[in-house]
Amino acid sequence: MHEDGVRLVGSTIAAILAAILTGRLESLSRARSLQELRRFEAIALMNHHIRNALQAILYSSAADNAATVRASVERIEWTLRVVLPKVEQALPTDWRRHSHAKSQ
Repeated sequence: MHEDGVRLVGSTIAAILAAILTGRLESLSRARSLQELRRFEAIALMNHHIRNALQAILYSSAADNAATVRASVERIEWTLRVVLPKVEQALPTDWRRHSHAKSQ
């Protein structure tokens, strides 16, 4: 009976550890998916603002060209200053490190 008890306790401990590890992996997977979703939303927002600003530059008439270009440039600068950091924050640390090393 003693040997059966040890097997039962060992199996129970193994099952509990497997459940804990599986739950932790699932939690990490969910967090990573949420992080990716936020990153894609920020990229979509950045894409929207930059495309609109570039279209305004492309289709502006000569008369109001300077004001349109200035407003469009300001919009692109805002996008790069406000939205781009959100994208970079959502990136994994090792990717950011690699990206900064390439740009320097």
